[in-house]
Amino acid sequence: MYPIILFQISNFKFQISNFKFQISNFKFQISSFKFQISNFKF
Repeated sequence: MYPIILFQISNFKFQISNFKFQISNFKFQISSFKFQISNFKF
């Protein structure tokens, strides 16, 4: 039973890191989109 708990903890940490990665990727897409808009204005 104990390895199952360890597996759930590692899986949970993986989901957290994956979620942080998606947030940073989303911020990158927003900044890229703003950059394209500012390019389009010129």
